[in-house]
Amino acid sequence: MSGSGVGSSCIFPLLGAKLNRWSFYASDVDPVVLQQAADNVTRNALDERIHLVQANILRDVLKVSQGILAVHPTTHYLPLLANHGSYY
Repeated sequence: MSGSGVGSSCIFPLLGAKLNRWSFYASDVDPVVLQQAADNVTRNALDERIHLVQANILRDVLKVSQGILAVHPTTHYLPLLANHGSYY
């Protein structure tokens, strides 16, 4: 599963990895946020399941990602989701 704009808490990948044993590639554009997210991943001993990358989801990740793309349902993603047939 891929996640966009993971945020400093990295909450959705943390929950998915902990509760469902899913693996994630999660991205954010802000290096400070990514470091905070990495600290949270390490604190929860989920480094093997959650891989963080600094990337722009719309430009870098969507082209190479396979599986499921998890995004926060914000308005800037609505056209992208509509074009790819995704559902909330």
